[in-house]
Amino acid sequence: MRVLSARAGADISIDRDVMTVTTANLIAVFRGPDLFRLTNRLTNEQYLRPPTPFRGSLDMGLLEPTGRQLTGDFWRKGRNELSAQFQAKDLTRTVYLNVVIDDETQDITLTLWGESLKEGATGLTWGMRGLDLTGGRLVLPVESGRYADENTPFSDLAFHYPSQWEAQMMIWEDRLNTGGFVVYSRDDEMRYKQLHLTRHGPRVDIGFETEAHAPFKPNGSVKAVEWRINTYKGDWKVPAAGYRNLMNFSRPPVPLKGNREWVKGIRTVVSIDSKPPDVKTLEPLSKALDPKRTLLLLSNWRRDGYDPNVADYTSREGVHDFVEKSHEMGFHVMLPIEPPGWTVQSGDSDRVRRLIVKDATTGKVASGIGPSFQYFHPSRSFRDLLVERLKVMLDDVTPDVLYLPGAAAMPNDGNGLIDNRSFSEDMAALHRALLTAFPDVLLGSEGMNELITPYSTVTIRSSKSTLPPHPISTMLFSNTSFSAAIAPASDPLLPLYGQATFPVINIATAADATKPSADNALLFKLAKVWQDHELLTTWGAISKGLSIHWQGPDGTVVTSERRGDAVVMKLGNDVIAERKAPNRK
Repeated sequence: MRVLSARAGADISIDRDVMTVTTANLIAVFRGPDLFRLTNRLTNEQYLRPPTPFRGSLDMGLLEPTGRQLTGDFWRKGRNELSAQFQAKDLTRTVYLNVVIDDETQDITLTLWGESLKEGATGLTWGMRGLDLTGGRLVLPVESGRYADENTPFSDLAFHYPSQWEAQMMIWEDRLNTGGFVVYSRDDEMRYKQLHLTRHGPRVDIGFETEAHAPFKPNGSVKAVEWRINTYKGDWKVPAAGYRNLMNFSRPPVPLKGNREWVKGIRTVVSIDSKPPDVKTLEPLSKALDPKRTLLLLSNWRRDGYDPNVADYTSREGVHDFVEKSHEMGFHVMLPIEPPGWTVQSGDSDRVRRLIVKDATTGKVASGIGPSFQYFHPSRSFRDLLVERLKVMLDDVTPDVLYLPGAAAMPNDGNGLIDNRSFSEDMAALHRALLTAFPDVLLGSEGMNELITPYSTVTIRSSKSTLPPHPISTMLFSNTSFSAAIAPASDPLLPLYGQATFPVINIATAADATKPSADNALLFKLAKVWQDHELLTTWGAISKGLSIHWQGPDGTVVTSERRGDAVVMKLGNDVIAERKAPNRK
């Protein structure tokens, strides 16, 4: 990721177990394998205040821990002047670390791998300690976009990539929004990772873990993966934009053109929760909203709902007519589909039983199996079965979007590789298979990550998290997908001012559109503004802090601003909404 094009001033100096890496952008001091000091040469800021006594964070996990800390001796020069090597070990484990300065990007690259004399390797972790939260905040593409600062209550957190940690990067932004640093990976092999946050008062330790492929029991090594560090000048959008460019280059999105181009005009998702959906709802809804800019989500479209007959995608009586009428009026329709065979009563159960996800550690079938794609390894046989079932369904009802619950949650499957492919690789393949079989239908997902964003065009986000919301995930994926979010009942505007994402509007009857609740009336009002002016987030106009700007092609501007404990939304200079909000600085 290019943050600055300068290449001058690169150097690596070694004093026993201390290595100082200098690039055009930063000065990084490593004490053994741990990042101990980090200085941004672009802003003259220093970021780490490690505790005393210092204890390293490098670790290679085993199912049966050795009880010892990995120890190393000294850094050594590598094959050229801009590289160095370190080795840490105990009686059982050996971990190797190579550091190289990337001459083009001025990134510091760290490549780690590990070997063990005992089986049961689970992962390899390196990190940094003592990041002072009073000096800024972490900006994280986790759980639909989050941040953490000194006012954020948390202790120990772990985010799994690519399920909760949606893109393999994290950003530190200083309090004045003038600079920071970024840690990221260019790993394109879809290997599982974890981001660990451990808080000690106003400071936080950060661990970056690369998981071994499950099942863990036979593993005697963790394969090499590269991490990168760089600093930047500006606010969080500088490294986020760089990573988005890298992501789109590495995984080019399927173009939204021809019969797929309509989604560019969507501004609102309305979930219709009645059983079955009532055609009478459409007329008042078309008066409240612009149909061609509205996507209807029909949660209860299947005749059998969430009963054991999941293999049958037969629609409820009236759904066919509802979808046809919706299209006639200009609406678009999204239908959620469940994985076939998820219960033993299903006729497809025998065909998918061996594909049920297993725990990476114990090898046992995962508990709580439900109608979600995260519980079934999407191998070729599973993909063929799903396509076979959907072809029958699409002869009866023709949605514009197929919504895949749980498709963004990708476990490190204890079944191991199937046909030499991981769960994550096969989930990306499932999306490609559906687009190949049904080229005029778009795909939607419950959440998003960088592995499926090239293929999944509609995202329904969650607002649940330990950490407060941030628009980073929306920015990373906004040029490849449209997103909406399920807002908490206590704060229906949270997705807007927190994540730059419009809330899903829930209705069940025609009366919900003609005489909406106070919260829905506000959402209908705002949705009409978004639709009439074709508003999109203007990332370059976002000011310091978490204020967010939207602009339409007619020049209309909407902003969200914090005033004390309230969030105010303005259309030009006119206030159009004001809500109490959590007191987060």
